[in-house]
This record gives sequence, structure tokens and C-alpha cells, in this order.
Amino acid sequence: MKVINKILIAVLAFCMIFALVGCVDDDNTTDTGSGNSGKIDFDLVAMGPNSTYAMFQNLNKNTNEYLNKSFKIPGTYYLMADGSHTVFFSDACCSEYIEFKLKGVDAEYPELYENVIITGIGGQKTVDGQQHFYLYDAEIVE
Repeated sequence: MKVINKILIAVLAFCMIFALVGCVDDDNTTDTGSGNSGKIDFDLVAMGPNSTYAMFQNLNKNTNEYLNKSFKIPGTYYLMADGSHTVFFSDACCSEYIEFKLKGVDAEYPELYENVIITGIGGQKTVDGQQHFYLYDAEIVE
């Protein structure tokens, strides 16, 4: 029974990711009026919790598809032990995080555990030989 549940969950996750990637195009953007010429390619704020979680998973697994695209991401600010700044998303079942770096040398990061919405550009960095998605030139919008 547990194996069937795992397979069903995997199939559903794949379908959600496929639907997300297929539904987002240049005509489905949000204008924030600041930074990145105002265009947001992927607005995770507008997505439901399951879709947001699936998108976080996809960002980390298929990083190359999202490079240099603009994002608007909700979450809780958290500072990792290694000093990296992250936005942490959690729903009833699962949690994920995305690292980000604010634009500007003197940028002020939010208080720990503050709920925020950030915008930024998708980038890639290597940590311990693994490629990871992160946002650069990020800005706190809420």
C-alpha cells in the first residue's frame, strides 16, 4: 500500500510540474513596477500551496530551465548555518527553501522568521559539487 501511495504521489507531482511549466509563458507575467524591468516570469505568490511546493522542487531539479528568469516568491526569511540567506516555504506536508542574495552592497535583510515576498533573477551556483538554484539581485517587496 505504501509503495502505491509513493507512486501515486510521484505521478501527481510530475503532472503538477508538467502543468506548471506548460502554463507559464511570456504572456502570463506580472508587472511589479520595480526592478527587472517590472516583468515577473514566474509568480509563485499567485500559486496555491501544492503548486508552489512543486515549483520549488522543479527549480532545484531543473535549474538550467530557469536561469535568468524573474521570480516573485513568498516565504519566511531564514539565515542558514553557513550564512546563506533563504526564503523558506512550508505547507501542511512539506517544506523547501531557495537561497537569495539581495541587490546592493548595503542591502538590509529582514528579521529572522519574517514573512516576506521577494523578487529576483534565477541563477545557479555550485556547492560541494552540486548545482543549486538561487535568486540574485533580489528585492524584498513585502
